[in-house]
Amino acid sequence: MIYYVGPVDLVREEVVGPVGPTTATRMDKFTDMMLSQTGLISMIGKAERGSVAIEAIKKHKAAYMMAVGGAAYLVSKAIRGAEVIAFEDLGMEAIYEFDVQDMPVTVAVDSTGTSVHQTGPKEWQDSGRDGLNYYLAIRAKKSRAMRPALAFSGCCEENCFHSHSTRRKREISTK
Repeated sequence: MIYYVGPVDLVREEVVGPVGPTTATRMDKFTDMMLSQTGLISMIGKAERGSVAIEAIKKHKAAYMMAVGGAAYLVSKAIRGAEVIAFEDLGMEAIYEFDVQDMPVTVAVDSTGTSVHQTGPKEWQDSGRDGLNYYLAIRAKKSRAMRPALAFSGCCEENCFHSHSTRRKREISTK
């Protein structure tokens, strides 16, 4: 497995410094060669992969997983061991071997070439959800779960965003 990353210097006592994923798209043109010549079964990075990479992933029955961008320190907690195996003089651009356990990743392109960057938006559009209202409803659910004092009681719907919801929220916050 290859993880597109440039780890930075240690912050505390970690095995490796923060290791946020880097955009894998720039490696698309090399994907077929890497999968055919190295025996890789998967790759980890961030951002969607282009059609050339998806076809190579499908051809070689590999997979592409996404790590969360902006969560480099969290991801580093999954790395139990790190060793530079090539190009040590390049610093954070060197090639490392990581011993990883429970790394928080999501399959973005499976071995059949199905990409969540293609299926996800389609599923959302097919659901008939209005984008803004759907986003606001999800945010409201999270707000109620995390901060019960902001719950919108007495509203006409569970996820209502009519003007009286804003008024009720203001009333609660001023008490």
